[in-house]
Amino acid sequence: YYPDARRYGRRKLLRTRKNLVGIRTRCGNQIRSLLHAYGITPPPGALYRRPMLEWLKEVPLPTAEMREVVQSMAAVLTTTEDQIKRLDARIEHLAATGIAAQLQEIRQIGALTALTVAEEMGEMDRFRNPRASAGYAGLVPRVNQSAECTRTGRLTRRGSPQLRHVLGQMAVRLLAKDRMVQRWAAPRLKRASKNKVRTALARRLLVGLVASQRHGDAFDLRRCLNL
Repeated sequence: YYPDARRYGRRKLLRTRKNLVGIRTRCGNQIRSLLHAYGITPPPGALYRRPMLEWLKEVPLPTAEMREVVQSMAAVLTTTEDQIKRLDARIEHLAATGIAAQLQEIRQIGALTALTVAEEMGEMDRFRNPRASAGYAGLVPRVNQSAECTRTGRLTRRGSPQLRHVLGQMAVRLLAKDRMVQRWAAPRLKRASKNKVRTALARRLLVGLVASQRHGDAFDLRRCLNL
């Protein structure tokens, strides 16, 4: 499957945001490590927030070189955060219509998650049936067959890692905060591990989404869970 230029551009937009968040995290960790080396404990909170950036300007450091290092990293944090906010505004706009807008009707699902699912999946009518979409996302187990013996193993993890990651995060949030999902998960948690139930939920969400789109219906979480 090759996405068209519009979908490819949106995928790159989402992946670039993820990369920028990684840069922001690494830069913040490096600043904390430098401060820790001099026994300086920053106030609680994210270093890229404005109050923390102001605090970094005044923090006492033993040498001018170390002050230059910290201020350079703080500048990277400021620039990176500005670019993330810029991309977030574009993502909010793109997620206001279509499948992404339907997904946001589920509590705990925001614009970033919804748009990632919509764009990483692409045209959903290309699957021979809704269950085939789980294989595309790498959410099905490996199958080893020998004569009459069939064994299932770990997940194949094929397809888009971004899609698999965001579906997993959706499942985690819903399991933690949605009462209907918790009711669905309760009997399954008695006979399977939490990770397996989370994967089963992610797979069911994806299959339900594809099925609703193929039938021209709005996504319904209750129907997806058969409750």
